[in-house]
Amino acid sequence: MYYKETFISTLAPIYGPITGNTTVKISGGDFAQPGACNVTVRFSTYMVKPISYTNDTIIVSSPQTNFSGAVVVQVALNGKQFDKDIKINFRDKENTFFYYKPPLVTLMNPIKGPTIGGTRIMIYGMNFETIFFYETDVEKRIMYYRFIDRENNNLLGGKIFKTRVYSNNYIHIVSPNVYRNNTIAAVELSYNEENFYRIELFNFTYFTLPNITGLSPLYGPLKSKDFTDINVLLDNYYCIENCDKIVCRFTSKNNVFEEKGRYIGPNRVNCTVPRVNIPDVMKVEVSMNGGEDFTNNKNNFTFYDPYIIRVTPKMISSSGGTILEIHE
Repeated sequence: MYYKETFISTLAPIYGPITGNTTVKISGGDFAQPGACNVTVRFSTYMVKPISYTNDTIIVSSPQTNFSGAVVVQVALNGKQFDKDIKINFRDKENTFFYYKPPLVTLMNPIKGPTIGGTRIMIYGMNFETIFFYETDVEKRIMYYRFIDRENNNLLGGKIFKTRVYSNNYIHIVSPNVYRNNTIAAVELSYNEENFYRIELFNFTYFTLPNITGLSPLYGPLKSKDFTDINVLLDNYYCIENCDKIVCRFTSKNNVFEEKGRYIGPNRVNCTVPRVNIPDVMKVEVSMNGGEDFTNNKNNFTFYDPYIIRVTPKMISSSGGTILEIHE
């Protein structure tokens, strides 16, 4: 019995590890014709049977290979005569699948962050971009990542995240929020949102950020050589490392100042006060890791410009000794 030649229009996903087991959806046509007795899919020279198929869709698991790179995917309805490549000696997007080896990770920094999430993490290594050799659209150079609780294997943040790959030597990711202090998370990477590779060398540990409970003083003059710093009172803070990386941030509507902070003792930090030119109310927050993450809350500090409203009494004795009251 004769049958029409099949055709492939798209593959999804188009990336998979050399270990195989990527669920690939092949879209096209004429896959379920009468007389199709041995539907087979070929990745380069590796042949596999489909998991399921209809006339316009084939679901197949990619086979394991011993090499990385681009391969042609083809379909045969009789297990022998495969559909022809679209263009000979040319990588057609319609039927090209890319095998990859996981990138080599050498460093992850930082490896600690607050439970509120949002910590920008840099992951360094090699071969992050190699798989995108044929992809000219930067917007499509996507890597997926997820945070897995080491204790119970739960997916942290409730979803899979993604980042763009701009370099062969590094990527950046952002930590999701968690609810438990001291949660230890494994970081896993993927190019296809299915096959994830765990970074075994590094974990990411969560900590609870302290809250600001008070400032002392709450007010300060604009022009004073003697007024140089304030004390910030915290809860849940005892510095055991990186105590020289404390940063105090003063923020108002029109200005942002970051000043040096100093650890004084448990729940106490001393902050250098910025020099400002006009009276202002600024929100104060503190970072314990060089400005990467700040306290959960902010407290107001007010700069005022002192001036004399009146002096009483208005008449004094020439002999001196009169006590004056200065009203600001």
